Amino acid sequence: MLQRGHTKIGLVGIDHSSTGQQRLFGFQKAMTNAGLIIDPGWIHYGNYSYENGKELFQEIQGRGLTAVVAGSDMIAAGLIKEAARNGVKVPDQLSIIGIDGSIIDEIVTPELTTVSQDFFKMGTASVDNLLDDDQSLFIPTKIVERASVKDLN
Repeated sequence: MLQRGHTKIGLVGIDHSSTGQQRLFGFQKAMTNAGLIIDPGWIHYGNYSYENGKELFQEIQGRGLTAVVAGSDMIAAGLIKEAARNGVKVPDQLSIIGIDGSIIDEIVTPELTTVSQDFFKMGTASVDNLLDDDQSLFIPTKIVERASVKDLN
């Protein structure tokens, strides 16, 4: 989103778990490194669900955001659904990126840009960590670009 010229970016639907806090930290780091202000009203906690995404759309509407990082693909799908119901065009009026890399990305309209995670590797690493008391590993992610982010440049 930063590379696409967005400066008013929200973070929506994360929870207070370590995963949610890591996502918040990454968001804050990216915004700070880009020299952008983070308005506390642009960060909204949730529970990663589709229904919660629909509810959270009301929280971000009218706040001047051009883009939102959704805490999960399900949150993103709920945001897209409510945006359409409220006459907000994605990505023309609001760009949305999800986090997960699930089948939801190709089902929603427009198709969702996402931070894709390798769930199989995550599961394997988690089991190895539990069984062998190994250190936690960071599983690399990649951004899969689709149609939900507008280029403002």
